[in-house]
Amino acid sequence: MTITTTPQSVDVLEVPHDSVNERELEVSIRFEAKESLSIAVDALLSMQREDGHWRAELEGDSITNSEYLLMKWILHQEDDPRLPRITNYLRMLQREDGGWGQYPGSPVDVSATVKAFVCLLLAGDSADDEHMVRAKRAVIENGGAEACNSFTNFYFACLGLIDWDACPAIPPEIVFVPRWCDFNMDYLSAWSRTMILPLAVCSALRPVRYLPDGISIDDLFVDLRFKYQLSKAFDRDPFTWNNFFLLADRVMKVVQKAHAIPTRRDALKKAEEWIVARADGRHTQGLGAIRSEEHTSELQSH
Repeated sequence: MTITTTPQSVDVLEVPHDSVNERELEVSIRFEAKESLSIAVDALLSMQREDGHWRAELEGDSITNSEYLLMKWILHQEDDPRLPRITNYLRMLQREDGGWGQYPGSPVDVSATVKAFVCLLLAGDSADDEHMVRAKRAVIENGGAEACNSFTNFYFACLGLIDWDACPAIPPEIVFVPRWCDFNMDYLSAWSRTMILPLAVCSALRPVRYLPDGISIDDLFVDLRFKYQLSKAFDRDPFTWNNFFLLADRVMKVVQKAHAIPTRRDALKKAEEWIVARADGRHTQGLGAIRSEEHTSELQSH
């Protein structure tokens, strides 16, 4: 007996081509991830000491070095004999693309690159040296010095490389905000609050250590206007948080220049007390565990 079926009587399960590709890709990714994990585990085990512990160099990205160097210059401590070695290490971290990054294989970090560029200028490198030209090109191709983050700009303002108006205004009066308010010092993360008050003190006092002639980052700007003002633009929609904070920034700077803030002296004193109390070695191991926090506190104390 012969049984025949017509195409109409046969149910065919159609699997979308994209779905097949997605499953194959997922299997491939899982296999590669498992293989990478195995290699990483083997590598770690190969570095374990006989008594069971590991020991290796504690590393960070280049800003660990560049921010320390900049701080020493701000504090007039550039004669420290350790600085040339730190500068040499900073040179070693420069990548083939001319920039400095946050981790191996990362994109160019403009802030890190401009900071490294300044440190090398301070160490005596010429802006016309091949490695410096490559660094300048990396900065320009990635938005210019105006693309530096706000924290970086505080260093540059302290060194007279940009105007303080190019940094966001941080009023030290935030130390008076009560705990029942949604925004107060106790509600901020440990990392944030140990930076924001020292930066607020610097923002209020606007210290400047002027550098020797020839030390400049003007050529690193795509638009030199942003050496003197914030590079953040207003939104077209007037009712945004971005516009609110930009407007507040302008108002605070105008009021500060007019010396029309009657609470400023008390706020600075209270901010100093807040910082000193939390850096007291009798009941704390320090004001934060990040090098940048130590730098801002050191600058504030001077």
